[in-house]
Amino acid sequence: MNIKRKVITDKVVELPDTITLVDKHVDYLSCQCHEIPKGITAQEAYITMTSSQPKWLSMLFSIRDILGKVGGVKAVKGFNKLEKKDFEIHDKIHFFNIVEKSDDKLTLMLRDSHLDVCLCLVIVNSKLNSHTNELYLATSVKNKNIFGKLYMVPVSFMHPFIAKKLIFNINA
Repeated sequence: MNIKRKVITDKVVELPDTITLVDKHVDYLSCQCHEIPKGITAQEAYITMTSSQPKWLSMLFSIRDILGKVGGVKAVKGFNKLEKKDFEIHDKIHFFNIVEKSDDKLTLMLRDSHLDVCLCLVIVNSKLNSHTNELYLATSVKNKNIFGKLYMVPVSFMHPFIAKKLIFNINA
């Protein structure tokens, strides 16, 4: 894997084989691993994670949408409340398209003229605790041009913090 900028947090040493990345050669990779209660599907984990976002994250999405207009980036408006609770492959959830879905895996993609993004949630049995599972949240990005690279500079620093904050919604 040719990774120019790699961020691995929360002591993740090895990704599960079932993780889907946006491309064989990614420009950015962030992965978090968190214990979650058994019985939660990958889709339920995503919906719970995004059901509540802090005000500062809403502000960051607003700033992103305003600045993104310059580069012709479509506004995403953050993680709005979902009316629907069950999604299928090819459905749109927030600003992502669902490309893979099973109880233990949810893969979401966003492709535009500047970059491709893949968010993959995989649930595996915990090796340490028989009462919990481990949720891996891997985000991979492939830049397509200079605007995509510039966009990823601030995102690459904030993304692991944001992802970790949202994951804590599952156990809240």
